Amino acid sequence: MTLALRRFLFLRLLLRRKHRDVRAIRDLEAPEYALLEEGLKGVEGASWGSYRLVAHARMSVPSDDIRSRLPADVVRSRHPEVLIEYDGRRTIEDPESRWLEFTGKGAGRVKQGSPQAAKKRCAYEERYELMKRDARALIERQRG
Repeated sequence: MTLALRRFLFLRLLLRRKHRDVRAIRDLEAPEYALLEEGLKGVEGASWGSYRLVAHARMSVPSDDIRSRLPADVVRSRHPEVLIEYDGRRTIEDPESRWLEFTGKGAGRVKQGSPQAAKKRCAYEERYELMKRDARALIERQRG
């Protein structure tokens, strides 16, 4: 299916139905995410943003960290960043494994701590905002 045809079908879907939430949308091009984000404003799960922060590894909570000694129910309620494993180990995201993954299939990623990370993030945010502006204009033209 071509990108133009997919966008056309998305537009038909956006203009016809009342939506309450969006789930399990993956492997779309960045302009398609922008189109859905603009067309489904106010719909739960329809806001992706230009990037997301992803950690590809986890590490044990250090023994000198207070979160390693708190009761499990307190950790679950007040510290969502801590995962209590099935064997009772407490883990957090490894800061050295964090990547900025840009929205859209093939959009790329950059290591969070790299010297180019901020520059690439800003450049992609600008491109994504342009995509959203174009999507807004397309939706307005279709609505008439």
